[in-house]
Amino acid sequence: MSADGAFMPKGNYVSNATAAAGGALIVPLYLMNCGGTRKVGIEVALSVPGGAGSVTRLYEFDTGGKGFWASAAGLDLTGAQTAGPIVTQYTSGITYLGTATRLQVTLAGVQIDTAPTSMSADLYVGVVSQLYELQSSVADGGRVAEKGGGNDEQEQPASFPIYDYFYGDFGVALAATSIVPASQQPVALNHPLPDGAPSLDGYNEWAILGALSQFQPAIANPYFIIDLANTDASAVWDGNPPKPAGDAATSVTAVGRLIIGGSAALVEGFQHIFPLLPNAGGSFYSPDGTTASQTDFVVATEQQIAGTLIVDNSSKPPPLATTFTMDTGCPQVTLHAGSQLVASEFTPGTVTLTATDKAGRTLTLYSNGGGKWDSTVSPSAPDGYVNSALDPFLAYPTAFWLCANALELPLGVPGTVMM
Repeated sequence: MSADGAFMPKGNYVSNATAAAGGALIVPLYLMNCGGTRKVGIEVALSVPGGAGSVTRLYEFDTGGKGFWASAAGLDLTGAQTAGPIVTQYTSGITYLGTATRLQVTLAGVQIDTAPTSMSADLYVGVVSQLYELQSSVADGGRVAEKGGGNDEQEQPASFPIYDYFYGDFGVALAATSIVPASQQPVALNHPLPDGAPSLDGYNEWAILGALSQFQPAIANPYFIIDLANTDASAVWDGNPPKPAGDAATSVTAVGRLIIGGSAALVEGFQHIFPLLPNAGGSFYSPDGTTASQTDFVVATEQQIAGTLIVDNSSKPPPLATTFTMDTGCPQVTLHAGSQLVASEFTPGTVTLTATDKAGRTLTLYSNGGGKWDSTVSPSAPDGYVNSALDPFLAYPTAFWLCANALELPLGVPGTVMM
């Protein structure tokens, strides 16, 4: 990564030895080919606090997803504390209906020198009882042709795992799910549920937040580093990268790392600092829905940072100041429509995404690639926004420094190990 912001394939990184010596937890992240779709997986263990036994499964690691959502199948939920029914829906049409449930969440780290080998906390998780993979939207009347046929049929409930291997979505977005007050019930979805599905009246009167955000009180230095840029087995894993359990190992193309906590010195080299955009409701989230709680967590908007979109197409629009969702869960850069981001001008051609840090240095996060268009206007970003997809994470190790409200990228020569 050069001082003038020229795009390069990798930034410097924290070595496993340095992370271990700094007391950080090092959790494997699995870059996977799921039927031709790029995805990132993480193994997580779940159990009822004080209950017998836990279940470890693979979940999608999704920096664009709000909350941690896990299939109820196979979990012993005897004695679990619940809060209320909740629902979430992704732009893909995948829709989870479930219950906000307090579970013990455990991340297992790799044993490297004196590094901790696990981290656990009792957190609220969306335990999913019903899954839908919807293709239709409100715009098309909520009906689509049946897959493989020509019948006008609505989609029916689906089953886990999604993308062949994942038992839910390990959401890492720093925004909480939205609370829907009684006056706005039932919950409205862009992709409507089929006939016969449960009513959404009374859903989402309770919000959940991603697991990494809820770990904040347990971490002395509340940051995490997502390193999917440096995955070479010989350099990072000493030639022996860890693998997920079962058949999922066959789809793994590379192994990255999630580095949590440890010494603040581990992020000293991450000096390209981009302020996280504050959420409209304030800077904090509390599990009980109030701001008086002593267990507040720093949150940001779904669109985490500001940046500039450059599209080279037949319209030749000028560069557009917009916001980015940095999203490991999206396989392709996506332009989301709004009052400033209109299809007549910004239909994707060659797409470049840049961002300027607090020191005035401009970096290219994505360049010389295509993108796709989404005409759905998000209530949280009426001007429009860009989903960066996975690509910037493959170019730069990325630190989320929670108490500083910042996303940080490293300085240095690509491939240089921080010893």
